[in-house]
Amino acid sequence: MDSILSNPRNVKAAVTGEPASSVTRTMQQSVMKSSIANKKECVQCILAFLGTKGFQPCSAKDLLRSPPLQTLLDIWNFLFRLLDPSANVTKDNMVVEVPKFFKEFAYPHIMKTSNLRTPTADHQWESNLIALSWLCKLLLYEQECFGKSFDNVAVKRQHLPMGINAQATISTSAVDHFVTEQARKHFNLYVRGEENSVELMADFQSAISDLILSTQDSVDKKMIELEVVRDKALSLQDELENYSRTKEWMKTAKAELQRIEELTASIRGSCLHAVSDLGYVHKPQVEALKSHNHTLREEEAALSLQEEQNRELERIIEKQDINKNAVIELNQAIRKLKAHISDSNRRIKELQHEIVIGGTKTQLAEDQVMRAGSALESLHESMKNILANKGQYAEAWHSLEPLKINCKGTHTSDILGVPPSAYSNVVDEMINRDRDMLRMSRDTRTALELSNQELESLYNSIAKEISDTLRKVSSLFQTQLREEKDSALQAEATNVANSIRATKMEELVGTCVVYNILKERAKSELAGIQEAVAEAQNRLREQESQAQTKWQETVNKLKEAYTTARNTKQENREMLQDLIDTENRILQENKSRQQNTA
Repeated sequence: MDSILSNPRNVKAAVTGEPASSVTRTMQQSVMKSSIANKKECVQCILAFLGTKGFQPCSAKDLLRSPPLQTLLDIWNFLFRLLDPSANVTKDNMVVEVPKFFKEFAYPHIMKTSNLRTPTADHQWESNLIALSWLCKLLLYEQECFGKSFDNVAVKRQHLPMGINAQATISTSAVDHFVTEQARKHFNLYVRGEENSVELMADFQSAISDLILSTQDSVDKKMIELEVVRDKALSLQDELENYSRTKEWMKTAKAELQRIEELTASIRGSCLHAVSDLGYVHKPQVEALKSHNHTLREEEAALSLQEEQNRELERIIEKQDINKNAVIELNQAIRKLKAHISDSNRRIKELQHEIVIGGTKTQLAEDQVMRAGSALESLHESMKNILANKGQYAEAWHSLEPLKINCKGTHTSDILGVPPSAYSNVVDEMINRDRDMLRMSRDTRTALELSNQELESLYNSIAKEISDTLRKVSSLFQTQLREEKDSALQAEATNVANSIRATKMEELVGTCVVYNILKERAKSELAGIQEAVAEAQNRLREQESQAQTKWQETVNKLKEAYTTARNTKQENREMLQDLIDTENRILQENKSRQQNTA
């Protein structure tokens, strides 16, 4: 059989018949709990063992609390050198050497590196004290049971056989009593701890299983509720995003509506200004409108009087017995009168609308007439320049003043400043005079040519035949060129006169046509603008009401979600508190059982 130093777990496994791994876990729990509970006993065990070896590092009071680091290093070096004379633990290598020594001797707990960085700290000293106590007990057990003296002898992990006649040599009665009491005490504690630990573990596992099942069910329910709340939160988030987009769209729509209102006010002001400037153009319509307004006021007064009489008749009917047919006829007459008044109001509004549209179209027509006047002046200057370039007599055209266009006129003569017929007669007279002058100059030129021919014939009779022939050919060519030039000038003058006459007539006709077209177009455009403005205002009102409704619904949903989340949070808090209370109660029961067992 191997020694306890080589494998201390085999003793308990052999006694209880349990697997070594289970025995080890149970032993670790028992040793840890008993060591923590018997800190003073650990100190006594350490000092007793060190005292038998003649080593007194410190007092029991210093060892109960955390001793100086050098004292702990001296204790470690003394114990480790009993096993290995070459052992040397210092402040620099204690984090590596100490766990290695304890691991070689199968220490049942794990020596953490964090426990050895500051081994004498208050929160680390207890675990190091337990490890020292365990090592002292192990060395004492090896010494008394297997006769090992540990007097500066290197003792490493050895497998010493225990023979049949092997006996523990106990040197003193005090050591005998100490070892016997410790073995009996620890064995009884171990037996009772095992029995109680099995029952406690079963109860604890049952309670934990029930608690886990109930907690799992509650968690599943809460997860379902959480999914529902999450879906609601997502839908609310989508609605909030839609509301933010709607809000931005409302801002844009409000800005556009304000712009439309400004444009409408500008158009209304322009139309009113045009109506005030061109009121005399629509004077009959304005007079008719005033007459209709006066009639409307009279009819409204008559209607109010009739309504008062109607109420008086109703009171009389309530008090007396009057023919109902007469009352019905009177009510019908009142309704007809109301319909007539509404028609009159509608007609007045239409007339006002037509006046506004007519003012706008009149302004457009004025602009068109002004442009036509500018074009006419340009044409007049072009004619004078053309005639001057051609070398013709253009004095009459220079004396002819250009037309002064009056956009405020209502008739053609008012617009042109002269009657169209008079202007046409003046132009025709000038053209005829130019034609006569052209004809007279042509006759004179012909007579001169004849005289030249006679002189040339006389000269030809004297000159040579060849020279006469050449002169005749030259004169013929010159005559032909002059005739062609004269005919071209006459045709050009005729074309210019016809062009002027046709242009003037086309301009007058085009002005009237353009005025009518612009008037109708402006009327339709203004009607369309007003309809679009009204439609936009209605649509904006509807969207504002819908957005207000959605906002209120969103606020209500957020309130509901907040209430649900708060209730869920409160339930989870209560459930966690119950779980914590249950765990504390179980731990308290286990602790009380262990205390009772101890």
